Amino acid sequence: MPAGREHGGNMLYTKDFAFIHVQKTGGMSMTRFLVNAIDDPVTVFVPDRARDHALRMPATPEAAAKLTCHTGTRHEKPAAALALLDKHGLEIPPFAFAVIRDPADLMLSYYKHIQKPRVRQRRMTDGDAGSKKVLRAARQLPFDAFAREHLFYNMEDETLIRFYEREAFPRLDVVPLKRVSEYLTARFSHHAGFDLAKLEHRNKSKYDKTADQPDPDTVAHIKATYPKVQALYEEAMARDSW
Repeated sequence: MPAGREHGGNMLYTKDFAFIHVQKTGGMSMTRFLVNAIDDPVTVFVPDRARDHALRMPATPEAAAKLTCHTGTRHEKPAAALALLDKHGLEIPPFAFAVIRDPADLMLSYYKHIQKPRVRQRRMTDGDAGSKKVLRAARQLPFDAFAREHLFYNMEDETLIRFYEREAFPRLDVVPLKRVSEYLTARFSHHAGFDLAKLEHRNKSKYDKTADQPDPDTVAHIKATYPKVQALYEEAMARDSW
């Protein structure tokens, strides 16, 4: 389904943890931040065509020297992530984390993302019939109508929830996007390179938070479409601490 250019925001691995990148949850910014914030060697799994971009993520020579890139897809689910680690002889870290968003916010971000000129141009040229249909719908329909006719990256609830499979790693932390700063501080502030001010949001879809608020019935429809993701999001938001 429609997506932007391939970037270096994919699964990230260190001996201590892994980061699982879920679409439209700030993954590219998170990957870039971790590459520069973590003191230990870092491995990022990226499509071959994104390797050069990934190698430009380090902000210092020291961070560049610690970065290794291996071939992977854009978004690995935990089971696939473990298979990649095994393929490269990397030990399973003690924990992994993935970011989650409220499904209605996630769908709105997706809708705005596929309206971006560069996304439209690429997918209208190279995309399949399904991709082009979604792009046309995003361009022609208001969000409420779009959200009732289309899924997030064509994923059902059962597919999207698999990004948060807790059985794969010894432990998988599910972190709400709204609590990312809190989580990063709790987990990684002991690293010398940690500087939360450097967590960027360059690729987040921009929208008018007043004008683009979905209709309550649309929100209810999205929540009903993704009940497992919604329940997991509410559970993560209710967590006391990390």
